[in-house]
Amino acid sequence: MKRVWRRAVYLFVLSVGVLTGCAGNYYDTMRHVQQAVQLGDYQRADELLSKEKDLAEGRNRLLYLLDKGLLAHLNGQYVESNRLFAEADARIEAEITTITEVASEWLINDTTQPYEGEDFERVLVHYYLALNYLMLDNLEDALVECRKLNTVLQELNSRYEKKDVYKTDAFVLYLSGLIYEAMGETNDALIDYRNAYDTYVADYQEHYGTAAPSQLLENILRTSSALGFTDVFDTYRQQFGGTTFLTQQEYQDAARLVVIWDNGLVPYKRQRVYREYLALDEHDKDRGCYVKFAFPEFVKRTPIYQRAMVSVGGNTTTLELAEDVSQIALKNLEDRRLRTVVKAVARNALKCLAEHEIAKQHELLGWLFAAFTEVTEQADTRSWLLLPANIQITQVLVQPGVADVELSFADAFGQVTQQRYNGMTFEKGRTTFLIHRTF
Repeated sequence: MKRVWRRAVYLFVLSVGVLTGCAGNYYDTMRHVQQAVQLGDYQRADELLSKEKDLAEGRNRLLYLLDKGLLAHLNGQYVESNRLFAEADARIEAEITTITEVASEWLINDTTQPYEGEDFERVLVHYYLALNYLMLDNLEDALVECRKLNTVLQELNSRYEKKDVYKTDAFVLYLSGLIYEAMGETNDALIDYRNAYDTYVADYQEHYGTAAPSQLLENILRTSSALGFTDVFDTYRQQFGGTTFLTQQEYQDAARLVVIWDNGLVPYKRQRVYREYLALDEHDKDRGCYVKFAFPEFVKRTPIYQRAMVSVGGNTTTLELAEDVSQIALKNLEDRRLRTVVKAVARNALKCLAEHEIAKQHELLGWLFAAFTEVTEQADTRSWLLLPANIQITQVLVQPGVADVELSFADAFGQVTQQRYNGMTFEKGRTTFLIHRTF
């Protein structure tokens, strides 16, 4: 009898321990880091994150690398950022090609497993690698990362019986087209521009409410005309109506400034709980359990700034939405909902069966195991919290020489905040990339 009670007490203590460990969520753990980032104190944010020793190793290592990599990017430490993102990518690649699920996942919950990342998080590593290479004036490697992003995304999607909507990234195709043009590869640029447009029309417009940027249409008309692809040009000319565009000579004679604006913060995850009766035997209604199902859901965070303009050399251009990361996150989680439900049902069925078997031996132990099941059924609320809510972009043609660049950001009430980049140098026929982040 003493042995039975020792087992009962042990299980109860284990339950309390798990409850204590799971009481918070990742958003709360990272709150102080996010607050420092929103104040623009990226160095302080990095120092605070470095103190989170529980994140630096073990099952949360990927999240640690992702946030450290992004903070290094924001601090202008592009080589270090690439080192961190390369390690993160290696971990992601290893998890894509191996089976990571073990028995503890079925007995406890997904939070006991190494964080693998949502699909959009896994591939946006390559977006930031590309940005870092652009800042390092390495167009070739930036282009490689753009191509990798869509390759990895398609590889991930090929694993699912029910395909995700997010299977090609239109914005990154658009960005790779701009990089190709910066390298003088007009034909390759047109290919990516066309693929980007097709993805905006087929996927982004319908599922995320994101239309193809108007400058993308202009680029398709300009490059197809310059290459002498008359049939292609005529087809798009009919589709794009009265869209005007520069000649290729005008484009090549000017200096070009591409502004990429990472705006706001991506949604964070919280737990939503449901309770249902899970029958183990359809012929015996008493053989079952009332079980707890806990699933993650994203909560949107509205960016402070809604729109932006760039002014340089007397030209003023409005930035256009190219990637709604918030909408992609929401839809991507919805797409994998069925896979999450199937795993949760299987896990709870095993727990329910174990509860019945334990109760046969000792009723109190059965009750304690039921309490253990209730406590440990927790949703995985981990996510890459420092990603932007959306990405906007524009390209401005400027006179070669030295000029100041002014960015103007407007909030929902029309209040405007400005940021100046003084004394930027622009060369004829050369594309300069400027990346700016707001929260």
